[in-house]
Amino acid sequence: MLEAPRKGPTHLEPGVYYIANNHNPHMVLDLAGYDLSTVLVYRRHNGDNQKWEFAKLGAGYSIQSKHNGSYITLKSELGEDAALIATPYPVSWELEADSYEPDVWRSGLTFLNRTQRLH
Repeated sequence: MLEAPRKGPTHLEPGVYYIANNHNPHMVLDLAGYDLSTVLVYRRHNGDNQKWEFAKLGAGYSIQSKHNGSYITLKSELGEDAALIATPYPVSWELEADSYEPDVWRSGLTFLNRTQRLH
């Protein structure tokens, strides 16, 4: 089976993005207003707590909240129950371009598998 060539960039341009679920693009990562550290999935409303700035950090990217400057990291070790939180400390996330869709980037986490550029 032959794969279609990738259309679009092979690396993510640093910038501000929404992080949407691949199965429901209307649901995005959201920094919870009740404690400003819980990262959850919520219906997109275009608030700053749903905007994330991607910047190069080592081999990957840091993901920083436009709302309060905190960074996405893991609350616990990788696994099915891994949870995201926001802390003052950046973490490097490795992202891989999807082979078919130019606006899709994947990480090792199932809930961090699609990003959409803000215009």
